[in-house]
Amino acid sequence: MQYQITGGNNRSGYMTKGDVLQLCLMATRQINESENIKIDLIPAVGASHTVVGNIPQLIKETMVNIYP
Repeated sequence: MQYQITGGNNRSGYMTKGDVLQLCLMATRQINESENIKIDLIPAVGASHTVVGNIPQLIKETMVNIYP
């Protein structure tokens, strides 16, 4: 987990309101394009929150010439 933006009440090791995180997952099996994944976020206090996402299609970098 890597913080990209930290919220106002940031605490090291905890997610707080306003944080933007980058997660790197090590899956136990291959995850295919267009497959749904579910991540459960469990806070120290309060109810857990489930985030459902979709694995995007292949992202490819393309070079474009701006000037002739």
